[in-house]
Amino acid sequence: MPDAVPPVAPRRPIELTHFDDVRVDDYHWLRDREDPAVLAYLTAENEFAAAALSETAALESTIYDEIVSRIVETDVTAAVRWGQWWYYERTFEGRNYPRHCRRPRGTEAYPDSFDAPGEEVVLDENELAEGHDFCSVGVLSVSPDHRLVAIGVDFDGDERHALSFRSLDGSDAPSEVIGDVGYSVEWTADCSTILYVRVDDAWRPHELWRHELGTDPADDVLVFAEPDERFRVGISRSRDGAALIVHVSSSMTTEVLALDATSPLELEVVWPRRPGVECAIEHLTAPDGQRWWLAVTNDDALDFRVLAAVRGRLLSFDEIVPERPGTRIDGIDAFATHLALSERLDGCASVRLLPLLGDADPFGEDLLGRGTVVDSDEVPATTVLGATPEFDSRSVRIVQTTLVTPFSSIDVELATGSRTVRKRQEVQGGYDPERFVSTRLWVTARDGVQVPVSIVHRCDLLGATGTPGDAPSSPRPLLLYGYGAYEVSIDPTF
Repeated sequence: MPDAVPPVAPRRPIELTHFDDVRVDDYHWLRDREDPAVLAYLTAENEFAAAALSETAALESTIYDEIVSRIVETDVTAAVRWGQWWYYERTFEGRNYPRHCRRPRGTEAYPDSFDAPGEEVVLDENELAEGHDFCSVGVLSVSPDHRLVAIGVDFDGDERHALSFRSLDGSDAPSEVIGDVGYSVEWTADCSTILYVRVDDAWRPHELWRHELGTDPADDVLVFAEPDERFRVGISRSRDGAALIVHVSSSMTTEVLALDATSPLELEVVWPRRPGVECAIEHLTAPDGQRWWLAVTNDDALDFRVLAAVRGRLLSFDEIVPERPGTRIDGIDAFATHLALSERLDGCASVRLLPLLGDADPFGEDLLGRGTVVDSDEVPATTVLGATPEFDSRSVRIVQTTLVTPFSSIDVELATGSRTVRKRQEVQGGYDPERFVSTRLWVTARDGVQVPVSIVHRCDLLGATGTPGDAPSSPRPLLLYGYGAYEVSIDPTF
């Protein structure tokens, strides 16, 4: 390493008082991004890092070139059907950002080719980024009538988005721009109004606002404000299009409010705030037209359970999927004929499909027993729900991967369970998955809890029996990674 001298930030003590507690912060001055002294110090740090790592420059270039050589840069994602359109993304060699596209749905079950005429560009992020050192599209929301798209872009890296509108059908788009928007934005059913979340000085989403298209954003209406700094506000639109759902969540407590998607004027409480009780709400319009709230909650269930209540009978929730110790329920998605449970079994993410009944009680007896799990031929594997925006879809998009097998986009027919692989990530450079094997071990922690450990290695590193998956007969170098906080799991992925 060259004789580089690390810079030392000078101490400039300042007393800060919070909750009657006084503390001294020697480096509070580094918060001022406009201070020339701060910029000079950061420049010195960057120069020191460059000097310290100069001897690795050739290795960095080699690793970078190898990574790029395995990536298919010019590619297209598996298309998603929504309304009369197929939506998908394209990437191009040498470009940093995707191009979001769509094409008319037509009569085909799935597009035979993405090179046929008819493609429309929803947004080309490469064009948007021209002339900017930084560009991040945090919001890209197509209106339910597919005529407009709301685009939230951040050119500064501060995660405060400027929200604007673009026409998709050739009509005039609203010209107003809304500033300081977070990541959460949703349309009303008639596409005349958009609701968005704003962040406070700590970048906490804390306010929900309503904007009528074509009006001055200064006249926007504050719908909800959360004063408690522990809680964050987010809004989502139910897949059946009937409800706008507002989750107000801390790390261990949730309150859920809702607006009618056709007339978003009055908030109703769906799930009241109770300390230590978490909840995620989904909305279902049942086959008979009855509307239901579905709740995934840890209320009296460590591994969560699913409750249901007829909309309008608030707080009258009944259990439809009980807690199963050892199987964590992470979420629920509602479709016209099925519910999809996102679960975690033996530490692996999985999806369980539950068929609904076409009568007054869509859940009936033994809802869980009627369900099927979208499994994998490999263990361990990660199986999660992909994008399926249509409520009455006859299939659901599943994304599946393992430590050996690249990401696959799979359509699962709800009626039959049959599967069609729409896209599998291509790996260039001669990758052969048969050369590798993936297994799972269980390690007992000091408190007796069984911790899953996923392992991948070459097939020629076998144990004494010669069986793939056996521990090597002699010690081998191992790259070990682990994490354990905030209920974040490191899932086995390619």
